Amino acid sequence: MRVLAQGSHAFHAVWLAETRAALADARLTLRTLDLLVPPTGHMADLLTPAPTGRVGVHDAELERIRATPLEDVVADLRHLASSTRSPERRRALAAFAEDPAALLVSATEELSRFWDLRLARSWPRLQALADADIAHRGARAADLGLARSLSELHPRLQVDGDTVTLRTACLDEPLAAAPTELVLVPSAFTWPDPLVLNHHAHPLTVAYAPRGIGTLWQSARESDGLAELTGGTRAQALRLLDIPMTTSDLAEQLALTPPTVNEHLRILARAGTVSASRQGRRVYYARTPLGEGLVARSLGG
Repeated sequence: MRVLAQGSHAFHAVWLAETRAALADARLTLRTLDLLVPPTGHMADLLTPAPTGRVGVHDAELERIRATPLEDVVADLRHLASSTRSPERRRALAAFAEDPAALLVSATEELSRFWDLRLARSWPRLQALADADIAHRGARAADLGLARSLSELHPRLQVDGDTVTLRTACLDEPLAAAPTELVLVPSAFTWPDPLVLNHHAHPLTVAYAPRGIGTLWQSARESDGLAELTGGTRAQALRLLDIPMTTSDLAEQLALTPPTVNEHLRILARAGTVSASRQGRRVYYARTPLGEGLVARSLGG
């Protein structure tokens, strides 16, 4: 829903265009999901219960949402209402708060229809990406230790001793989830922001973009002017630099070695499409106005 709300996207552009067309052809509107997932900020926790295992089953996951305690649904709706400036959204949320059971029915019906229309066919590809990332993270934790491997998850997540700091607009209230457990969820649609489930009924859960996400829909991108101009890997690097990243951060996302990524960044820097800035011991790369223009042009912006 967050991706659908955007006018363009760094690497979901193909999926985004096809999904909008499919929704229009099916005359499917997602009014309840749109209400529960605003373009920015807090989204309804009821839609994202913490995983209980590595692989979920679609029908079982929908049933978990349907079984959300009604008092938690009402609290979720009030949180959403307090964080929106839209009077229309507040009125719609207040109406559902009067009948939270109806909201659960409507939300799960829309989720089911959307799954059938646009996610079921892509799920093996999405699952394979997640499985590969889980295997990689497990190996990194074994080789480097948990703290260093966690630091590689996202540029906005930092580990200092036994303290984990995650910079996100959604984590703006006191910690409600159990601080002794952390669940990590690789999710292809979270970029560029990690998503945090901070709820008393669940362990603290962080969804992050898995490595290699820049190539997720690559086979569907038959005509990519940016890739033809800069080369496929450098085009992916430019798209991924929605937020500043170090060479190691970018290497994680591209599933390449840091020296290989460093060479690509040097070429992009010489072309004036990225620039580097030092913060302490780390060097961050970001798109220049020229790089921003090339990415926007490639996405039809």
